[in-house]
Amino acid sequence: KHVDARLKIGWVHTDYTRERLDIDFERHTWTELDRIATVSGSVRDSFVTVFPELEEMMFVAENCFDPLLVQEQSREPHPALNSVAERPGHVLCTVGRLAYPKAFDVAIDACEQLILKDMPVTWLAVGYGPEEASLRQKVREKGLEDSFIMVGKQANPYPFMAAADLYVQPSRYEGKAVAVREAQTLGRPVLITNFPTAASQLRDGFDGVICNSTPEALATQIKRLLDDPSLRDRLAANAAANDYSNQDSALDLVSQIRTLLDAR
Repeated sequence: KHVDARLKIGWVHTDYTRERLDIDFERHTWTELDRIATVSGSVRDSFVTVFPELEEMMFVAENCFDPLLVQEQSREPHPALNSVAERPGHVLCTVGRLAYPKAFDVAIDACEQLILKDMPVTWLAVGYGPEEASLRQKVREKGLEDSFIMVGKQANPYPFMAAADLYVQPSRYEGKAVAVREAQTLGRPVLITNFPTAASQLRDGFDGVICNSTPEALATQIKRLLDDPSLRDRLAANAAANDYSNQDSALDLVSQIRTLLDAR
């Protein structure tokens, strides 16, 4: 409403069938735009399920990033990682907003189960958000301060990803998690939960593993992967051999915008 532009495009990067919405308010907002972009075909389908009348406005524009920049920034030293290298056991990492969709609470429960299975881990939780206080309290209540490390907001999360033996995305739902792609680009094996769009995120058993979203299932699969270095190496190698940058998506987006502007 407050931007004067020839073309206005909205961007959808979550599963709209899982959101609690004020439908009329949302519909009014989206119809003020010229086009609506989604980060994947499955996100597009979920949005159209909620707003079928907006289908003609939609197109897919996948997330893209610079893999060379991610790799370069992953090599920057971070003082918080100095003590991590000295800890016993394996290092896990999860990056995301500390909010309900990302399911950090499930990760804490899974971490507790790993400790009970005599599997020492250091789980690095990178991010900030509305659930930070309650998550920190949960960590304290379970006595996991030395195992589940909430490192807070980081301008550069990539050194934490690179330090991990396994990258874990325990989300309840996602659009398409760019953090998973970044971890794969850094040659990390990844484990994600079976959120509705998970199949569009990776090939299960090839460049990552998909598991059920309960703490028990997550802990079981983490233990399986940590106990099997050859499997982790194979997943990591397959991921590192792929180009997840989606540079073609960026070029296609620019082309579509030019076409839309020329038509005005």
